[in-house]
Amino acid sequence: MKSSFFLQLLFVTIVSLTISCNNDEKATEISEFVFCDAENLSADSSMIVPSTKFWTSTFKGGKMISDEQAKNGKSSIKLFDKNQFGLTYIVNNVKSGDKFVAEVWRFGADLALVASARDSKLFYKDQKEAKEKDERGWEKLELEITIPAGYIETELLIYVWNPKKDIANFADDLKISFIQKTSE
Repeated sequence: MKSSFFLQLLFVTIVSLTISCNNDEKATEISEFVFCDAENLSADSSMIVPSTKFWTSTFKGGKMISDEQAKNGKSSIKLFDKNQFGLTYIVNNVKSGDKFVAEVWRFGADLALVASARDSKLFYKDQKEAKEKDERGWEKLELEITIPAGYIETELLIYVWNPKKDIANFADDLKISFIQKTSE
């Protein structure tokens, strides 16, 4: 009797493992791709160096660093007048099906988080509605991005944009995550 029970248990276990291993659902893994807190500048102060130590790329907008507001640390990016675009990051080697999540904190209600092809007619997506707000008035924007089928470019631009050049807005703590497929 005991051996019959164990054989049945073994059979059920093997069948369960086989079914779970053959499941067609694709697992995903989210890993931090890059993070910028607007605290570190390049040697010529024109670019912002990301806080992610292993990443070598930079963000455009170093001349827009401001200590007037900061979500964390001492500084953020001030978008105003002639500087309506900032924290621009170029993701290289993108292809159809790639997925990203971009998050940024804004101070001022007009700032948008944008993902775009160099030619925005080919791909453009923005987020203007805040996901959450902290006690100091900073609002978090989150943008989920999926590169569409037939995307012909290899780059994706992620940046913040202030459409109202006469009203200052601030951006801080931009995080871009790549959603990695772990199986095909």
